[in-house]
Formats: sequence, structure tokens, C-alpha cells
Amino acid sequence: MAGFGWRDNSTGREIRSPWPIPGDTAQSFAPMVKETPLGKAAIFADTFEDASVIVAMMHPGGARFMRISPETDWALEERKEGETPPEIAADLDYAWSSTIQQFAERNRELRAERAGETS
Repeated sequence: MAGFGWRDNSTGREIRSPWPIPGDTAQSFAPMVKETPLGKAAIFADTFEDASVIVAMMHPGGARFMRISPETDWALEERKEGETPPEIAADLDYAWSSTIQQFAERNRELRAERAGETS
């Protein structure tokens, strides 16, 4: 399994996925970028050939990661690197939790569909 990362072209900063990536990227989505008083924050989302989804938020002070994967039986898993500065924490917490909620809802739908197929 290969490594995978994201790059903020405006700053040259890179982050690496905390998980190995199973195969090729199936689809990458354009990052969503937000200006904060301390610099840019960006959310990246990618899907992979095994239907895994990995989302990363790069922000001043660190990064957050989320994945949904067959490796975790489609459970949502999160990780964090660094610290979110207090000045922007509430704003980024809201953006991250909103993103997580959307992926969690879609994951529940997919799991229900899969359960219906096996019944």
C-alpha cells in the first residue's frame, strides 16, 4: 500500500495521510479553501479504488483526517496532527464537524443499501 498526501500550492506546505492508501485514487475533489486570521485552511477529499474515502483539513498549526474504509468495516475513523490555534478553533471545528456529518450521513445510506442487498 502506498502513501498519499496533499499540498497547499499557495504555501508549499504538504501533509501526508496517516493511513496507507489501497491502490489508485479513483477521484480527487477540488479543495475547499477558507481564509482565517492566521492563514488558509483547506479541506481535501479523495476516493480510492476500494471505495475508501479520505478527507484531510490542513490548517495553521496542524491537520485533521477522516476516513471511511472497508478496512474499518466502513466505520468512520479520525486522526489529528498538531494543534488548532484558539483564535480559529471554533470556526474550524464547525467546518470540520459539518464535513464529517455529511460523510457520516452518506456512509449510513450506503451501509443501509448494502444491508438491503444481502437480505
